Amino acid sequence: MITMMRVDDRLIHGQVAVMWSKELNIQRIIVASDAIAANELQVSALKMAAPAGVKAAILPIDKAVGIISDPRAKDMRILVISNNPEDLLRVAEKIEEKPVLNIANYGRPMSA
Repeated sequence: MITMMRVDDRLIHGQVAVMWSKELNIQRIIVASDAIAANELQVSALKMAAPAGVKAAILPIDKAVGIISDPRAKDMRILVISNNPEDLLRVAEKIEEKPVLNIANYGRPMSA
């Protein structure tokens, strides 16, 4: 079951690892993004950023949807994150669940 979907351009970071994972009693974090899943360096870094005891999967959108829709995921507590709302919309359109959506850090101009 998806406990929350979150748009956050920082993806897995301290607030997610410390606060949200504990507050929501998360067992798995899924980063749903075709672009990020194709970048081996980002995948590796994000997996290392996951809190202890929480499995992180960085997946293309269709594969993320497949895992979320798998009956075995029904009893899991999953946090789905993407760095843009379009990717989360693509996920939401393909699943039956309609979880809480949290818009965090997105679209802020980056300082030079």
